[in-house]
Amino acid sequence: MSREPTDRQLEVVQHIYESIRLRGYPPTRRELCEKLGLRSTNAVADLLRAAQKKGLLVLDTKTARGISLTPFALTQIRATP
Repeated sequence: MSREPTDRQLEVVQHIYESIRLRGYPPTRRELCEKLGLRSTNAVADLLRAAQKKGLLVLDTKTARGISLTPFALTQIRATP
């Protein structure tokens, strides 16, 4: 598996970053569904797991907002326009 994140994974990271920046906390999986135009929270869960494998975020499945961005994710956000 390539270490480079996909565009979709970077889109997820960008939405998480914006939520934290604007509201002070990450979005729920349902909120990410709405932002990404998806119907299934399972699709979001798959995206989050893939992003976690790439080192973009850390998931805490015990809480609804259990998503933390890694320093690597923050460098990727700055690199995108």
